[in-house]
Amino acid sequence: MRLFKQVGLIIIVLALQMVAGCGTMPRQPTHQTPVEETAHLTPAQTSDVQISLASSLENRGELDPAIEMYEKAVKQDPKRTDAILRLAILHGKQGRLSESESMFRKVLTLKPQEAQAHGGLGYSLYLQGRMSDAEVSIRRAVEIEPENKRYRNNLALVLARSGKNKEALEEYIRSGCTAIEAQNNLAFALTLEGNIPEAKKQYQQLLAESPAHAVARVGLQHLEIVAMKDKRMGDQAVNNSSQLTPVSYVEPVTKQSGNKP
Repeated sequence: MRLFKQVGLIIIVLALQMVAGCGTMPRQPTHQTPVEETAHLTPAQTSDVQISLASSLENRGELDPAIEMYEKAVKQDPKRTDAILRLAILHGKQGRLSESESMFRKVLTLKPQEAQAHGGLGYSLYLQGRMSDAEVSIRRAVEIEPENKRYRNNLALVLARSGKNKEALEEYIRSGCTAIEAQNNLAFALTLEGNIPEAKKQYQQLLAESPAHAVARVGLQHLEIVAMKDKRMGDQAVNNSSQLTPVSYVEPVTKQSGNKP
């Protein structure tokens, strides 16, 4: 009997030790996958971030870093025509017309109906002196967006420099210019082309109709200086004139008489 009691006590003690031990036994490690601290961006999301950064750099006037960031965005997503378009514009601003033309054409390969690319390409071709090709491209932009005054203004400039004065006047008026402003712009374009006699004729006609037209008077005075130089020196004088400097194709055009393309 005593033996049975001892055995029973031993069993109870062992049982208590096992129960006590359950509370102190180390937990087995779980095999759940830890949550990542940062999510991976898709190529499209990365491109969005890079374009946003590039736009900020561009707005601060840091064009080279902006170009580099736009290029990274295009590398991430080669179909990002918004980034390619900005590259075309920035290359044009920095005088890299061949690169600019290439980027505009790349946009049009992806989006044939992109009016801004047609217009930008046309202005790039104009700056290269390729007037016939420029006219084709800008006319396409006008077809897509007939109410866009910038495209019509640039088309008028190309027409004027191609000797199509009547068509140029019509396009200047369609761009929002008055008849007097259109004639002044035509005279300006003819001056750029080096057609001094015709430019002088336009300014004289304009002053006969509007003697107080200050811009036309300055333009005529400028021609008198240009007329004393050869065409090369005349072009340089025109390009150095603060009053006769064309605007970039990326800027909106107003209907001021001293308008630039």
